[in-house]
Amino acid sequence: MKPASLITTLAFTAFGSTLAQNRTADASTGDVGKQNGNGGEHHGGDRSGGGGEHGHHDHSKHHKGLKGVNAGSTLERCTVLQRFNHIIDSAANATQLQIDVKGNATRIARVQAEATQLRNATSPQGALFVSLRSNATFLGICDAIFATESSGEQCNRLRFLEARATLAANATALDKAAHGNTTRAQHIQAAVTKAQPELAALQGNETLLQFCAMFQTQAQCRLIKQLYGDVSLARNATRLNQTLEGNTTRIAAFQKLVAKATAQLDKLLNNATLVSVCKTEMPFILDLANELPNATVTSVNAVSQSTASRNVAVSALLLVVFFMLSFNLL
Repeated sequence: MKPASLITTLAFTAFGSTLAQNRTADASTGDVGKQNGNGGEHHGGDRSGGGGEHGHHDHSKHHKGLKGVNAGSTLERCTVLQRFNHIIDSAANATQLQIDVKGNATRIARVQAEATQLRNATSPQGALFVSLRSNATFLGICDAIFATESSGEQCNRLRFLEARATLAANATALDKAAHGNTTRAQHIQAAVTKAQPELAALQGNETLLQFCAMFQTQAQCRLIKQLYGDVSLARNATRLNQTLEGNTTRIAAFQKLVAKATAQLDKLLNNATLVSVCKTEMPFILDLANELPNATVTSVNAVSQSTASRNVAVSALLLVVFFMLSFNLL
């Protein structure tokens, strides 16, 4: 489970949901890892996710080596192919290459050498490159993966712009966010005005809005699962004591945080439509679909009814407890 239970809870309360995605990052940054927001070409097409800081996420940064690529996940192989494409594109574009490696002559030579290897079908890298590019089904899957991620990033961007616009329209909230600093408040308002065309474009994209609604529902289903695990642990004194090694301070801190998680879980469980969707349409997210109680059942009863709850993986709430105790925040 992705370690974001408490953090996700807080973010969900503020903005509706968070983008929950499983990403693989099992290698250090490659030589040509940074793209300037426009990226290179992806499978022969422009994969720019927009300019600047909110461009398409470059997976190529995560996969430098080739060891185990053929046996790796689809996402791993897609990111390797993306990196290969970017190397070829960068080597063919002197200006872009200068930007990518910050003018480092040694790295420029290295990238060009890698590109030469990729163009050589008899080399290990070249053979792999040809193999990946020749699989039409695989390329289609990669396109779908990156298109989904790009849309998810746009959903996050949309929520951010909407939240900031709402903030700018509320004088009291704006003053609080700016800590009473007039200059900061004006800066926020100016940023909102500047981003208005972008916000309007995103809000006018019906396809994106439908995708975002689906993505938000997925995030809510994940949140139910995460909170369910936390509450389950809190209700099992023996298991909680074992997990926290009998440390009464940590146990008390965890119970304190779980009180908020319980309230949030009850609110979600009382949403009959959401629970139904999570159980029937997204069982791949909520693997407790058959055990999840019907709506209007409180989290206390839900946990006591589910025998599978003992097997729920607990999220990062414990880590949050340790962190807060370390800094005397509890």
